[in-house]
Amino acid sequence: MTAIAYYLYAIVSSGYYGKQDWQDWADKRILRETHVEDWLISLSLARDIATVQSILSILMVSERYIVSNPPNLNDTTLGFCYLRYLDSKLSSERVVV
Repeated sequence: MTAIAYYLYAIVSSGYYGKQDWQDWADKRILRETHVEDWLISLSLARDIATVQSILSILMVSERYIVSNPPNLNDTTLGFCYLRYLDSKLSSERVVV
């Protein structure tokens, strides 16, 4: 199983995904699924990053027991920040060394 909550948390926290991105992702998953989990509906309706992080934090706790090797959240978030930098969506002045 993939640690989806960890990756979603990191991509949203890094700013790589914005509101429209996480809502579109969740909506596509909802349309594909025959049984939709509550967290996915909540994610689709989330209005801000704090709400998304709250939803995903709860899911991350349960994933910790299912996923054998969850990713390091800090490294993953930093990776998405680097992708933003490569896409010229993050200036070097905003990068803290």
